[in-house]
Amino acid sequence: MSLEHQGRAKRYVVRGVESGGATTELGYYVSFAGENGEAMSWLQKLDSLAVNGAHAVVIAPVLTRIEMLRIATTYELCITRHRPGRDGRLATARSSAPKNCFGERQGYLALELWGKDKDLSGCVRPQFFTRSGEEIKLPPDSPRR
Repeated sequence: MSLEHQGRAKRYVVRGVESGGATTELGYYVSFAGENGEAMSWLQKLDSLAVNGAHAVVIAPVLTRIEMLRIATTYELCITRHRPGRDGRLATARSSAPKNCFGERQGYLALELWGKDKDLSGCVRPQFFTRSGEEIKLPPDSPRR
């Protein structure tokens, strides 16, 4: 993530690089959506010889970053919004603003999306629970990419 200045438009925008990769034991992915979770088109698709690495570049006045780490069937998810700040720096909405962020650890999905269940990739989400066992719902506008 970086803050970039567009000289012609005379404004700051947020630039994100979509990336990720996985093995059977470990997966990590970073994707982006619009300010309210809507799907975005890529500015530039990045081709590579390897499947793991950078996939695309997105640029917008405000970006929602979706970051997922998987260790076997346990997931960590963090959703944050990023915009140019008034002080000329990149401002990030963190967990102190629940409307603008979602961050949970130790989610669970009993499927092998990297293997036998890969046809369900992009259609299912891991579940997250409170310490007392109640399910924590993802924000309603969370993107499914």
